[in-house]
Amino acid sequence: RNLITLNVLNTKRIEIEDIHVIAQNLNLLRPLGMEPGDEDKSLELWLTPEDICSAERFGERNEIGSGDLVVGMHPGCTENQPWKRWPYRYFAELADLLVARHGAKVLLFIGPDELDAEKEIVSSMKLHLILVTFFKFRISIATMFADIQTFFFFLFGYS
Repeated sequence: RNLITLNVLNTKRIEIEDIHVIAQNLNLLRPLGMEPGDEDKSLELWLTPEDICSAERFGERNEIGSGDLVVGMHPGCTENQPWKRWPYRYFAELADLLVARHGAKVLLFIGPDELDAEKEIVSSMKLHLILVTFFKFRISIATMFADIQTFFFFLFGYS
């Protein structure tokens, strides 16, 4: 069993600290004799002009303005850990509430493994949401951040 799961390779116990996951992952280098360093570890993503243009066209097609309250939702979760997933009907209820009470534009980000989530959420909703079914990560990111002033919230379905 250990050989199948590669547990045989787990030879050093690493204490988990209450720090950002990036710093924690870099600390995994220490038992290997490497120091992660003190340089800036912030993440950066460079978008091409095409990415930004695609996001702007998406906003125009869906009538998303710079003053709009926009809420992004991603109901996805690791397939083998469904207990960490927020129930899909909760996304639908929250989206309806945000649209009805606040006139929010709700964007539902769906990947290729979340078609069941899309079907359940869309069929459970009473009001309108905007589906973002891009399977290209860069375009989805550009869609979210092309006009950052419009985004106030982004909700993930993973605890």
